[in-house]
Amino acid sequence: LDRIRVADSLNKRIVIMTLKLVLVRNLYGSNENKFALEEPVGVCAEEGSDVLYITDYKKHCVLVVKEDGTHIRVFGKEGKKPGELYRPWGIALSEGRLYITDCEHRVQVFETNGTYITTYGSGRGSGPSNFCYPYGLTVVGSIVYVADCGNDRIQRLNKKTGEFLAPIGSKGKGKGQL
Repeated sequence: LDRIRVADSLNKRIVIMTLKLVLVRNLYGSNENKFALEEPVGVCAEEGSDVLYITDYKKHCVLVVKEDGTHIRVFGKEGKKPGELYRPWGIALSEGRLYITDCEHRVQVFETNGTYITTYGSGRGSGPSNFCYPYGLTVVGSIVYVADCGNDRIQRLNKKTGEFLAPIGSKGKGKGQL
């Protein structure tokens, strides 16, 4: 399934389009289909799959649904301990693992069934192993790229170990600055 999936927080929906930008559907949650979207901010899917993983900022969870709206499961609960989610934002899927940023200044790693694996980052700060409001992220090969918004940089992490690699960018408006 070659699809573009976009979280539309303001309208509480996931927009699903073909690669030619033809609307396939707007996915709204409701009590009728056992899930409700309050503020979806991130969405991802495994290549070739119609199963979506959606971060909901206000509900502090990940909703797992099919593109047709079929509810599969919800995981996560509000909290700041490892394995809990506090205003989750970005989500990426790689090799059966979900990488999720949240407002507790970290990246957490889960299996697709919701089982917690580990946390990358040691809290809020500007040091090499810290984040300050990480939002978007993506995984390319063996590297996790995280938009570390409060620190005006892109953090690069080793996907398997969580080791922080050299950041990209710095504060400013010049070349190479964010």
